[in-house]
Amino acid sequence: MNLEINFKSKFPRDILNEIKWKGGYDLSKCTIYYILFGIHLQEINMKNFGLIYAILASVTWGLVYVIAQKVLTKVPPITLLLTEFIIAAIILLPIAFFNLDSIKSLDKTTFILIAFTSIMMLVANFLIITSVKLLGAPIASTLEISYPFFVVLFAYLFFRTPINLYFLLGAIFIFVGSLIIIKLE
Repeated sequence: MNLEINFKSKFPRDILNEIKWKGGYDLSKCTIYYILFGIHLQEINMKNFGLIYAILASVTWGLVYVIAQKVLTKVPPITLLLTEFIIAAIILLPIAFFNLDSIKSLDKTTFILIAFTSIMMLVANFLIITSVKLLGAPIASTLEISYPFFVVLFAYLFFRTPINLYFLLGAIFIFVGSLIIIKLE
């Protein structure tokens, strides 16, 4: 199958609309395969995908908070967290199978950073799930959304990432706004 795409399109949806399948094309060149398995297609503007993923993550987290609040009336936070990770493992293991080379090629430093990130994600998920149970989804999510302030702080402290004044101001406004909303509750 041959694939013809006009890569001058600005939006991923335009690129997807221009995909034309003809006989004998390698599946690894398919955009859907890219989304599922992370194959790098340099011709596609990755920033557009990043924006789409960020918006979808925001919508998904909004749904997660509301459903978690309901679930947490029946189970403790650790049960919800454990169930989430079991289901995630079932879904991700087949995908990992297709990425074994990238996993095997990890250097020691990268593996340690991935392990640390995984532990931090586990802790963060446990803390937010417990917060949803104790405070409710609206208050917990409002406080949790102040994390951009900490992203700026830790990026500077750990990696000496330059601090953009506008991003810093935005992060501070989010943090202060979260505190104001909590005080009004």
